[in-house]
Amino acid sequence: MNNIKLIFASLLFIAPAVLTKAQTVVWSEPFNASTVIGSGGWNLTASMGINDPYANFFTINDNEGGVAPPGCGVAGNGDQTLHITNTLLPTIGAAYNSGGLCGSGFCVATHVRAESEIFSTIGSSNMLFEFDYISNGSAGADFGTVWYNDGSGWTQLGSALVSPTCSSGQGQWTAFSMNLPTSCDNNPTVQVGFGWENNDDGVGTDPSLAVNDVKIIIAATTSSFSVSQCDSYTVPSGDETYTSSGTYIDTITNSAGADSVMTITVTINNSNTGTDIQSACDTYTWIDGNSYTSSNSTATHTLTNVAGCDSVVTLNLTINTVSSAVTQTGALLTADEIGATYQWLNCPSMTSITGANGQSYTATANGDYAVIVTNNGCSDTSACYTVTGVGIIENDFGNRLLLYPNPTNGEFSIDLGETYDAVTIAMTDLNGKLIQSKSYYGLQLLNLDLDEPAGVYLLMIESGEKKAVIRLIKE
Repeated sequence: MNNIKLIFASLLFIAPAVLTKAQTVVWSEPFNASTVIGSGGWNLTASMGINDPYANFFTINDNEGGVAPPGCGVAGNGDQTLHITNTLLPTIGAAYNSGGLCGSGFCVATHVRAESEIFSTIGSSNMLFEFDYISNGSAGADFGTVWYNDGSGWTQLGSALVSPTCSSGQGQWTAFSMNLPTSCDNNPTVQVGFGWENNDDGVGTDPSLAVNDVKIIIAATTSSFSVSQCDSYTVPSGDETYTSSGTYIDTITNSAGADSVMTITVTINNSNTGTDIQSACDTYTWIDGNSYTSSNSTATHTLTNVAGCDSVVTLNLTINTVSSAVTQTGALLTADEIGATYQWLNCPSMTSITGANGQSYTATANGDYAVIVTNNGCSDTSACYTVTGVGIIENDFGNRLLLYPNPTNGEFSIDLGETYDAVTIAMTDLNGKLIQSKSYYGLQLLNLDLDEPAGVYLLMIESGEKKAVIRLIKE
């Protein structure tokens, strides 16, 4: 055998054949074309050594019909195959003559190879040599082989072909797949072939060798990666969406048109939701930066949780308000807010009035007053309200009559509201004892002094038919 090398490699047997999503076929031979043999076709008689006059030989027809693995051999099904047959019964299919009669001049030693046309693999790499076959024979003596030629000569690919046998005794069709050597990548002059060798010892078992559906394809690529995703993950092909963690397989078509098989370790992290319950007085500034002046249960804001996923928070806000308005009726001051707590104050010092904690407060002295109103955790302070009529028992002079301060330390003033020609001022104690009496003329404002011990006195003001009686307190 000239220029022949042996390559020992493991074979990949697949039964049944695996169908992939996509593959790029570089070259194929189904053996059903009418121009298989001849110019540009297969050479079925390439010698690999001694071939006796009655040597077994390659032929192409459906005497051994092609069957998809793992089917059993049949004849005449219309699916042509390349197979080894014999000179005595050439239509019997993949059956060979194992010899044993060479002493009688009937010698059958065979060393033949069927060689494909020359084809180009320019632009292709990482290629698989695939076909279906049946083969038996006799170990080490009668066997079929696989070959390739990268332009530098024929080289055997792998070891002898042996397929299982069906219970009927027929050969069981088997799928073959093996990587072509890289010397065949991007090569304009590539061939493939199948060899058959048998001696003449009369020992062997059919079937001989039959081959069908030969093709050179670009091998699928494989890869693996990990991905973390929130809530769900859609694989690159778009075929599946997963909502739980796990390891998944996805297949897409790579740039060469072949399968790209991906093993994807998926970690699914979960988004979450929550409610932020808040209450505030008048206004509240939330985590979204917005200020709210009324209750709200619809506002949402998206944060990132510890898993890196969305955390959607819904605001449940209650805005509480309190009214600080006061209604005044003379010396009676009443806070408008109902059901609150109250603290009445002296203005302008804003000091608390001991025991003045009701909704209403009756001033005991002229002055300015306010109230702190607290309700639902919110507080507000009213404006100051002026009380001027404290101590007035009788008054014909009208609302413009003022006496201040009351209580007094002795010095006090009377504003009559207008100028009177004559006015008499008399003062008694609570027992009616006259302390002083004096008339004044052409005045509106009178500045007086009470030089008496601390106590309560009655001040009587008269001018014509007008009279006023005021209770005056000296401290």
